[in-house]
Amino acid sequence: MIWDKLEKSNQGLQQLINKEICDYVLQCRWYGGKSSRHKTFTADHLLPLDVEGERFYFLLLEILYDKGFIHNYLLPIGLVDKKDIEDERAVICDFPGTKKVLVDGIYIDAFRKGLFEMLSKQHRIPAGNGSHIAIERGNALRQYSKPEDFTTQVLNAEQSNTTIVYNDTFYLKLYRRLFRDKNPDIEMIQFLSENSSFRNVPAFAASIMWSRPGVYDISFGMMQLKVDNQGDAWPWMLHQMKETFDAFHANGMKVGDLPDVMPFVRVEEEELPRKLNKILPEQLIQGVIKMAQRTAEMHINLSGDPINRRFRKSTYNSDYSVWLKNRLIYQFEARYGLLEDNFDKLTPYGQELARYFQSKKTDLRNHVFAFDEDRLSSQRIRIHGDYHLGQVLVSDDDFVILDFEGEPESTIHDRCVKQSPLKDVAGMFRSFHYAIYSTIFEFDLETEERNALFDTGERIYHWITNLFLTYYLEVVYDSRLNLGYKGEVEYLLKYHLLEKAVYELGYELNARPAWAIIPLRGIFTQMNLDD
Repeated sequence: MIWDKLEKSNQGLQQLINKEICDYVLQCRWYGGKSSRHKTFTADHLLPLDVEGERFYFLLLEILYDKGFIHNYLLPIGLVDKKDIEDERAVICDFPGTKKVLVDGIYIDAFRKGLFEMLSKQHRIPAGNGSHIAIERGNALRQYSKPEDFTTQVLNAEQSNTTIVYNDTFYLKLYRRLFRDKNPDIEMIQFLSENSSFRNVPAFAASIMWSRPGVYDISFGMMQLKVDNQGDAWPWMLHQMKETFDAFHANGMKVGDLPDVMPFVRVEEEELPRKLNKILPEQLIQGVIKMAQRTAEMHINLSGDPINRRFRKSTYNSDYSVWLKNRLIYQFEARYGLLEDNFDKLTPYGQELARYFQSKKTDLRNHVFAFDEDRLSSQRIRIHGDYHLGQVLVSDDDFVILDFEGEPESTIHDRCVKQSPLKDVAGMFRSFHYAIYSTIFEFDLETEERNALFDTGERIYHWITNLFLTYYLEVVYDSRLNLGYKGEVEYLLKYHLLEKAVYELGYELNARPAWAIIPLRGIFTQMNLDD
């Protein structure tokens, strides 16, 4: 193999892909096909990239699975002397016929710096057969002056993507899993940070995309301005819940001591019951209110462009209803099968809830098919789509929203469908629910005592979600975004809360069956709201 003239059809390259490259990808954290059996790895495309005087390639891998579906992944590859390896994660294998090693370029400092130069200076780079790598820069990068002591590093925390940190100023997120068309993460961040007044997202800096005339584009990555933060809101909420339950026990309270409240009713901060105020940290109350306001502002800005059709408000119609029903019925059926396969792995309480879920199969199908666009007067908009505490950064006393890629199981087309903004609200409510139950799981309790504490958790959940909804609606109703009348808001929230809980059930059954009681309890609650 001649490295500088490598082509995707090269037999030696395919041999490396079949064995060494395949082995490397399978053990990477960003590889999402671990639960499926693959059949073949092939080079779908090989795009040359000259960086710092060295030839690298964007290798686009096509992975065929035994169930017939295909995934595509991005792997930047290069050749490096062994002595120049600074991070062992870079090494894929020895390269035949040389004393060099084949590497994942992301872990090579020269490659990372070359990518930044490319993003800073070039608009398009020829990639063969009339295609090119297209660079689009934002205001954050145009206004940046690169210092002499410029540093790069790979962020270690991520799962599905790989992020490069540039001089502690920019984050370049490289998408490992590739999809047809522009990644909604780029589209949404670019729109919000450059074409709206919303400032609670990381500022768009640049995007990198493979563009081919007459063929769909493929997004490779996006760079954003770093946001000073104290981590995402998931550990923040866990800390607040821990303080809440510690105060509950310290005050000698029992399960029935906290008053309950119906879902979806208006609750102002000053209307919280005295007993609840004794255990809820003030930081939690103010944080929920602030998060609600920022969520509302995000939705208002995502709906406010009358010119750009992708960010223009839409109404409900039969096409949307058919799409939604088909999608949810497929999801429900898949979860039922998964539940049967994993029933014995559930806790006794989980099995009790699972039997209820199984007994309600017909009711759930009828509930899905009962979605009626004619009863809805509200508007659909582009939404976050995968909104939860892990997608929100805590930044001092405020919150910054990120990761607009959408639900991992969905196609790019589905992620871009305009939906009710209340689906995002439902996603955050489910995340609150998870934080409460996760906290309870940490206590060393007997089964009956834990199950009783779940009832207390449900009451806390009702109060904080009502608080969130009150301040969310207060901001939205002052705008031109139409969420409909009170009954419509409740109807859509119930529908999407059930949808989210069923979606979550699939993850828990595959990853941690003991936690399946969280989405199962959510399903139980939603199915009984009208009883």
